[in-house]
Amino acid sequence: MAEGDDVQERQDIELLADRMKALSVYGFRSDYYLQEGEDHMSLPITIAHRVLRQAFNPRIR
Repeated sequence: MAEGDDVQERQDIELLADRMKALSVYGFRSDYYLQEGEDHMSLPITIAHRVLRQAFNPRIR
């Protein structure tokens, strides 16, 4: 989530992330991260390394 996005949208996404954490028992991985100093349009460029790190690093139970 980008810091420059609408406050209501950030709250909605944070609540969704909390609900999705319950799916981790089935192997579904999710996380909520607020990228400071970014807006919606710049977020995909700045967040790519975080997503790739999550995708390629195994999670230890």
